[in-house]
Amino acid sequence: MSRKNNIKIKRHFDNNKGHYHIIGDEIDDKYISVGLTTQSTKGSNSKHKNYKLEYDPLGINKNSYLRRQGIIDKKINYSKKSRKGSLSDKDYAYFREVIRKTKHKKR
Repeated sequence: MSRKNNIKIKRHFDNNKGHYHIIGDEIDDKYISVGLTTQSTKGSNSKHKNYKLEYDPLGINKNSYLRRQGIIDKKINYSKKSRKGSLSDKDYAYFREVIRKTKHKKR
């Protein structure tokens, strides 16, 4: 069985009232994060599949997916309170790779 990797989860407020994001890193007044969802695809186009997690990091026991692209946004667009969660080793490695690509792309 794989180890659980602790993560910090905050609500990211956007045009759709917001949803949970896993915080991967901080740069000055911004967070680099990846969104969580219960949807297997992004939008109505099923060509854009989300990454299925081994278990729900929030512990709600729903199917959970990680978006395939990270975002960089100001900290004020995230909730002040954070929640703790966990990811399996495999899921955590995927999450860290998405964060790495997001940091590299936005430079």
